[in-house]
Amino acid sequence: RLSSRPEPHNLYSSTTSIYAGAAKAGLKAKLPPKLFEFRKSGSGFAASGAQPVASFRVDISGNANGLWTWDSGSGYWIRSTNGVPQRNPQGLAENAKNVIIEFVNYTNTGFIDPAGNPVPQAHSVGSGKAIFLSGGQEAVGTWSKASESAVTRFSDSSGQPVKLAPGRTWVEFAPVGTSTTAS
Repeated sequence: RLSSRPEPHNLYSSTTSIYAGAAKAGLKAKLPPKLFEFRKSGSGFAASGAQPVASFRVDISGNANGLWTWDSGSGYWIRSTNGVPQRNPQGLAENAKNVIIEFVNYTNTGFIDPAGNPVPQAHSVGSGKAIFLSGGQEAVGTWSKASESAVTRFSDSSGQPVKLAPGRTWVEFAPVGTSTTAS
């Protein structure tokens, strides 16, 4: 656990450590299901209706408005929250090769966080609108997930699987009706 962060947001590990711990406990690892479709490295984003964008704003709430800015030099989307660059524990800018904004319904869990705010729960089973950011472009499509244990499927506006750039993919659950702005 990291002493610099409050629980439960302070528990970190690595894939190597997890596999080593499983082997030590006598557990056999099996490959997880494939979560995303990836295109060949170096090929462009070919989702139906894809348009170039320099930045993409997601207005989730007055307390958490995200901005993704395309950095063509690095080939990454760089994340800011409420106008402040978001940084990881090492002080580096949070970034992703791909960003998926998945519009989902939320309900109130009945719990209250330490600041006195209600704790929402995202419902990720079903289907809905999705926005995909990849390679400096934006495309609108859909997500669908049949059950809690199923893999979410992402499709472009023509119903074809969305093929993302190989690399880190950030999925944001935004409440249905969230305002977004591409520029």
